[in-house]
Amino acid sequence: MVSSGQVIPGNPDGSPLLQSIEANRMPPAGPLSAVEKSILRAWIQGGAAAPTAPIVVEPLPPLGPNYNSLAKNVFGPKCSGCHNATKATAGYAFDTYASVMKSVRAGRPSSSKLYTVSQSGEMPPQPDPVLNSDELRAISDWITEGALNN
Repeated sequence: MVSSGQVIPGNPDGSPLLQSIEANRMPPAGPLSAVEKSILRAWIQGGAAAPTAPIVVEPLPPLGPNYNSLAKNVFGPKCSGCHNATKATAGYAFDTYASVMKSVRAGRPSSSKLYTVSQSGEMPPQPDPVLNSDELRAISDWITEGALNN
């Protein structure tokens, strides 16, 4: 994978394989779990070497209406494969709080591009699965509560 350029050691966001996996385009048999994606990301970030010891990955925080939870459960695995600092599709990136806020009007989900395109099913695009009702509710509640960097 490294020699083919699909994995760039130390650069998970620049690795095409991880981008495809986090966008749920790979593997063909179906998406990996969030924990599996986190393990793969940690492996690439650590240099993509053959592991000599088990990789320990912190479990994802429970999905809730706060930035940390949304970044780890939604923005990272479901948005930043196409919307990141390197490839800000349509001018939007979702890999930092500041970049997410360019699509958010604090206190107003219905005026926030992040929420409206997700709620309409426009994003993520097919064949990726749309956000589920819990994810949409967490985004709406986070925006309603002021879209804090928490």
